[in-house]
Amino acid sequence: MRKTLVPALLVTGLLSSATAFPADAAPPCKSTVSGDLRLHALASRIFGNTRTIRVLLPPGYDLPENRSRRYPVLYMLDGQNLFDACLSDVSHHEWGMDEIVYRLVAEKKIPPLIVVGVAHAGRKRDHEYLPYKDFVGDPEMDEPAGKRFPDFLVREVMPLVDGRYRTLQGQPNTGIGGSSYGGVATLYALMARPNTFGYGLIESPTMWIGMGQLVRVSSPLVALPV
Repeated sequence: MRKTLVPALLVTGLLSSATAFPADAAPPCKSTVSGDLRLHALASRIFGNTRTIRVLLPPGYDLPENRSRRYPVLYMLDGQNLFDACLSDVSHHEWGMDEIVYRLVAEKKIPPLIVVGVAHAGRKRDHEYLPYKDFVGDPEMDEPAGKRFPDFLVREVMPLVDGRYRTLQGQPNTGIGGSSYGGVATLYALMARPNTFGYGLIESPTMWIGMGQLVRVSSPLVALPV
Protein backbone atom coordinates (compact mmCIF):
# COMPACT_ATOMS: atom_id res chain seq x y z
CA MET A 1 0.00 0.00 0.00
CA ARG A 2 1.30 3.44 -0.87
CA LYS A 3 0.87 6.34 1.48
CA THR A 4 1.04 9.98 0.56
CA LEU A 5 1.28 12.66 3.19
CA VAL A 6 0.82 16.29 2.18
CA PRO A 7 0.93 19.48 4.22
CA ALA A 8 -2.12 20.14 6.38
CA LEU A 9 -2.82 23.38 4.51
CA LEU A 10 -3.00 21.53 1.21
CA VAL A 11 -5.23 18.84 2.70
CA THR A 12 -7.59 21.54 3.95
CA GLY A 13 -7.70 23.06 0.49
CA LEU A 14 -8.49 19.75 -1.15
CA LEU A 15 -11.21 18.86 1.34
CA SER A 16 -12.92 22.17 0.70
CA SER A 17 -12.75 21.85 -3.09
CA ALA A 18 -16.52 21.73 -3.30
CA THR A 19 -16.65 25.38 -2.20
CA ALA A 20 -17.59 27.73 -5.01
CA PHE A 21 -14.77 29.95 -6.30
CA PRO A 22 -15.16 33.28 -8.08
CA ALA A 23 -15.07 32.97 -11.84
CA ASP A 24 -11.70 34.75 -12.06
CA ALA A 25 -10.09 32.85 -9.16
CA ALA A 26 -7.56 30.14 -9.86
CA PRO A 27 -8.62 26.66 -8.67
CA PRO A 28 -6.65 25.18 -5.78
CA CYS A 29 -3.45 23.46 -6.81
CA LYS A 30 -3.73 19.68 -6.96
CA SER A 31 -0.78 17.92 -5.37
CA THR A 32 1.40 15.91 -7.76
CA VAL A 33 3.04 13.81 -5.03
CA SER A 34 3.17 10.08 -5.71
CA GLY A 35 4.56 7.27 -3.59
CA ASP A 36 5.13 7.07 0.14
CA LEU A 37 6.15 10.59 1.16
CA ARG A 38 6.39 11.55 4.83
CA LEU A 39 6.90 15.01 6.29
CA HIS A 40 8.78 16.19 9.36
CA ALA A 41 9.36 19.66 10.83
CA LEU A 42 12.99 20.28 11.77
CA ALA A 43 13.99 23.15 14.05
CA SER A 44 17.62 24.03 13.35
CA ARG A 45 19.84 25.37 16.09
CA ILE A 46 22.62 25.98 13.59
CA PHE A 47 20.54 28.32 11.40
CA GLY A 48 17.88 29.34 13.91
CA ASN A 49 14.87 28.45 11.78
CA THR A 50 12.42 25.63 11.02
CA ARG A 51 11.90 23.79 7.76
CA THR A 52 10.17 20.73 6.34
CA ILE A 53 12.08 17.52 5.71
CA ARG A 54 10.37 15.31 3.12
CA VAL A 55 11.22 11.60 3.16
CA LEU A 56 10.35 9.45 0.14
CA LEU A 57 10.39 5.80 1.13
CA PRO A 58 11.04 2.96 -1.33
CA PRO A 59 8.20 0.75 -2.52
CA GLY A 60 7.28 -1.93 0.00
CA TYR A 61 9.05 -0.24 2.91
CA ASP A 62 6.30 -1.23 5.40
CA LEU A 63 5.75 -4.78 4.11
CA PRO A 64 6.38 -7.49 6.72
CA GLU A 65 9.05 -9.14 4.59
CA ASN A 66 11.03 -5.88 4.54
CA ARG A 67 10.83 -5.01 8.23
CA SER A 68 14.52 -5.76 8.80
CA ARG A 69 15.76 -4.32 5.49
CA ARG A 70 17.83 -1.12 5.48
CA TYR A 71 18.24 1.31 2.60
CA PRO A 72 20.85 3.76 1.26
CA VAL A 73 19.93 7.44 1.45
CA LEU A 74 20.15 10.29 -1.04
CA TYR A 75 19.81 13.76 0.52
CA MET A 76 18.46 16.25 -2.03
CA LEU A 77 18.50 20.02 -1.53
CA ASP A 78 15.69 22.40 -2.52
CA GLY A 79 13.22 19.89 -1.14
CA GLN A 80 10.23 22.03 -2.12
CA ASN A 81 10.95 21.41 -5.80
CA LEU A 82 11.38 17.63 -5.79
CA PHE A 83 7.96 15.99 -5.48
CA ASP A 84 5.11 18.49 -5.79
CA ALA A 85 4.53 21.16 -8.42
CA CYS A 86 2.31 23.06 -5.96
CA LEU A 87 5.34 23.76 -3.77
CA SER A 88 7.93 24.53 -6.46
CA ASP A 89 8.59 28.22 -5.91
CA VAL A 90 11.10 28.61 -8.74
CA SER A 91 9.70 27.04 -11.91
CA HIS A 92 6.33 25.74 -10.64
CA HIS A 93 7.32 22.40 -12.11
CA GLU A 94 8.47 19.58 -9.86
CA TRP A 95 11.63 17.62 -10.55
CA GLY A 96 9.65 14.37 -10.50
CA MET A 97 12.04 12.66 -8.06
CA ASP A 98 9.30 10.38 -6.76
CA GLU A 99 8.19 9.13 -10.19
CA ILE A 100 11.74 8.85 -11.53
CA VAL A 101 13.14 7.00 -8.51
CA TYR A 102 10.23 4.56 -8.41
CA ARG A 103 10.60 3.89 -12.15
CA LEU A 104 14.35 3.31 -11.94
CA VAL A 105 13.89 0.97 -8.98
CA ALA A 106 11.20 -0.97 -10.88
CA GLU A 107 13.55 -1.24 -13.87
CA LYS A 108 16.32 -2.42 -11.50
CA LYS A 109 18.62 0.36 -12.68
CA ILE A 110 19.14 1.58 -9.11
CA PRO A 111 18.63 -0.21 -5.79
CA PRO A 112 15.67 0.75 -3.58
CA LEU A 113 16.67 3.83 -1.63
CA ILE A 114 15.34 6.57 0.63
CA VAL A 115 15.28 10.09 -0.84
CA VAL A 116 15.29 12.95 1.66
CA GLY A 117 14.17 16.37 0.42
CA VAL A 118 15.71 19.11 2.57
CA ALA A 119 13.74 22.34 2.14
CA HIS A 120 15.68 25.51 1.45
CA ALA A 121 15.37 28.63 3.61
CA GLY A 122 13.26 30.73 1.26
CA ARG A 123 14.71 34.21 0.82
CA LYS A 124 17.79 33.11 2.77
CA ARG A 125 18.46 30.22 0.40
CA ASP A 126 21.67 31.75 -0.96
CA HIS A 127 22.82 32.69 2.55
CA GLU A 128 22.63 29.05 3.67
CA TYR A 129 23.85 27.40 0.50
CA LEU A 130 26.86 29.51 -0.50
CA PRO A 131 30.22 29.02 1.24
CA TYR A 132 31.61 32.06 -0.59
CA LYS A 133 30.06 35.28 -1.89
CA ASP A 134 28.55 35.43 -5.37
CA PHE A 135 30.23 38.60 -6.58
CA VAL A 136 28.66 38.18 -10.03
CA GLY A 137 25.05 37.53 -9.05
CA ASP A 138 24.93 39.80 -6.00
CA PRO A 139 28.02 41.98 -5.44
CA GLU A 140 26.46 43.55 -2.33
CA MET A 141 25.50 40.32 -0.58
CA ASP A 142 26.44 39.76 3.06
CA GLU A 143 28.95 37.08 3.98
CA PRO A 144 27.05 33.79 3.48
CA ALA A 145 26.82 30.96 6.00
CA GLY A 146 27.20 28.00 3.63
CA LYS A 147 30.32 26.73 5.38
CA ARG A 148 27.98 25.64 8.18
CA PHE A 149 25.66 23.76 5.84
CA PRO A 150 27.52 20.42 5.99
CA ASP A 151 27.31 20.56 9.79
CA PHE A 152 23.57 21.27 9.52
CA LEU A 153 23.15 18.14 7.40
CA VAL A 154 25.31 15.87 9.53
CA ARG A 155 24.32 17.10 13.00
CA GLU A 156 20.64 17.90 12.48
CA VAL A 157 19.11 16.40 9.32
CA MET A 158 20.80 13.00 9.30
CA PRO A 159 20.05 12.17 12.98
CA LEU A 160 16.37 12.90 12.32
CA VAL A 161 16.30 10.53 9.34
CA ASP A 162 18.48 7.82 10.89
CA GLY A 163 16.41 7.94 14.08
CA ARG A 164 13.10 7.35 12.32
CA TYR A 165 13.89 5.15 9.33
CA ARG A 166 15.86 2.02 8.52
CA THR A 167 18.85 3.63 6.82
CA LEU A 168 22.05 2.04 5.64
CA GLN A 169 24.62 4.31 7.21
CA GLY A 170 28.19 4.95 6.18
CA GLN A 171 29.87 6.83 3.37
CA PRO A 172 29.23 4.29 0.55
CA ASN A 173 25.49 4.38 1.30
CA THR A 174 25.01 8.13 1.66
CA GLY A 175 24.70 10.62 -1.19
CA ILE A 176 23.79 14.27 -1.64
CA GLY A 177 22.42 16.22 -4.59
CA GLY A 178 21.37 19.67 -5.70
CA SER A 179 21.10 22.17 -8.53
CA SER A 180 22.44 25.70 -9.05
CA TYR A 181 23.24 27.15 -5.60
CA GLY A 182 22.11 23.76 -4.28
CA GLY A 183 24.76 22.21 -6.51
CA VAL A 184 27.34 24.50 -4.91
CA ALA A 185 26.23 23.41 -1.43
CA THR A 186 26.37 19.78 -2.59
CA LEU A 187 29.91 20.06 -3.92
CA TYR A 188 31.08 21.89 -0.81
CA ALA A 189 29.53 19.22 1.44
CA LEU A 190 31.26 16.47 -0.55
CA MET A 191 34.61 18.19 0.01
CA ALA A 192 33.97 19.18 3.61
CA ARG A 193 32.65 15.77 4.66
CA PRO A 194 34.38 13.19 2.42
CA ASN A 195 33.93 10.46 5.02
CA THR A 196 30.18 11.10 5.25
CA PHE A 197 28.99 11.51 1.65
CA GLY A 198 30.18 8.98 -0.89
CA TYR A 199 28.43 10.18 -4.02
CA GLY A 200 26.92 13.36 -5.42
CA LEU A 201 24.26 14.35 -7.92
CA ILE A 202 25.23 17.86 -9.05
CA GLU A 203 23.46 19.82 -11.78
CA SER A 204 24.51 23.24 -13.11
CA PRO A 205 26.44 24.45 -10.06
CA THR A 206 27.28 28.16 -9.97
CA MET A 207 31.03 27.72 -10.17
CA TRP A 208 31.94 31.41 -10.34
CA ILE A 209 31.12 32.03 -6.68
CA GLY A 210 33.99 33.41 -4.65
CA MET A 211 35.61 34.48 -7.93
CA GLY A 212 36.27 30.81 -8.68
CA GLN A 213 37.26 29.82 -5.13
CA LEU A 214 35.25 26.60 -5.30
CA VAL A 215 37.27 25.54 -8.34
CA ARG A 216 40.56 26.39 -6.68
CA VAL A 217 39.88 24.47 -3.48
CA SER A 218 38.73 21.39 -5.39
CA SER A 219 41.65 21.22 -7.84
CA PRO A 220 44.17 19.47 -5.51
CA LEU A 221 41.79 16.73 -4.38
CA VAL A 222 43.15 13.22 -4.80
CA ALA A 223 40.12 11.33 -3.45
CA LEU A 224 36.98 12.25 -5.32
CA PRO A 225 33.39 11.20 -4.60
CA VAL A 226 31.41 9.24 -7.16
